[in-house]
Amino acid sequence: MSNYQNCPKFIEAERYLSEKRIPELLHNLTSLVIFNKPENPLSYMVSILERLKAAQHGRGDNPFIFTLANAESIFYMLDPNMRGYITYEQYKHGLETLGISEFDIMPRGVGQNAITKEVFLDEA
Repeated sequence: MSNYQNCPKFIEAERYLSEKRIPELLHNLTSLVIFNKPENPLSYMVSILERLKAAQHGRGDNPFIFTLANAESIFYMLDPNMRGYITYEQYKHGLETLGISEFDIMPRGVGQNAITKEVFLDEA
């Protein structure tokens, strides 16, 4: 049985998706939908893509830019029991949700697996 990952079509498709940053686009769209919980997700995503296209042509703001308030909301979603800290996995997931792919892999509190809101927001 052949390995599909060595297939030229698969390699071409993977290269295309990477060059066009399609996975990042879909991740950001999904994050915005989850964060904002629109009544009509499809229409919402279309409007986000239209705003992104306008921003690329200098006619508006990038809709994928999260504010500090958004980052704080994500922290509270990750800490529903209001313990004041999240685990390293939650920290990593939260930052990725914000579209941050490069972050401190050894933040304060990682040894205790307890990352505070202050540390999370500093990284966001």
